[in-house]
Amino acid sequence: MPISGVASSNAKKYDKELVSPATLKKLERYRGRWEHMQSDWLKPATPNGHLEPGMVEFYYHHVMGKMLTFYDSLVRAGFEFLPLTWLRVYRLLKNWLVNPPSGAVDEKTSMFNDLKRHWLTILTATALMAGVICIHKHSNPH
Repeated sequence: MPISGVASSNAKKYDKELVSPATLKKLERYRGRWEHMQSDWLKPATPNGHLEPGMVEFYYHHVMGKMLTFYDSLVRAGFEFLPLTWLRVYRLLKNWLVNPPSGAVDEKTSMFNDLKRHWLTILTATALMAGVICIHKHSNPH
């Protein structure tokens, strides 16, 4: 029995509990694509009559997958290579924007004070970015 037979029986058993019918149909189309692409390797006993995803659906998911992978790579690179001070400023800014200050006495209430406190880091980041742009603009692409 092919591997996909096990997945198919499990999907049909749990389809109402785990996923919506539209998602189940999408998964079945992509399973059909997988079986079609691996037909020489899996050597199915019976030919499958599963539908495959359409061109628009396939390219949409392909492009979205690439974009999300690129985003994850940017986040990982940021956490690996950016100075810890920059990450702390990012977290402070994010918390300040997501949870705006309520006006309590013990809570910071001014973004200006935070910018005043971290002006050196912001200036260094701007200078570094300007330097990279200048080098990139004047360098030979070959």
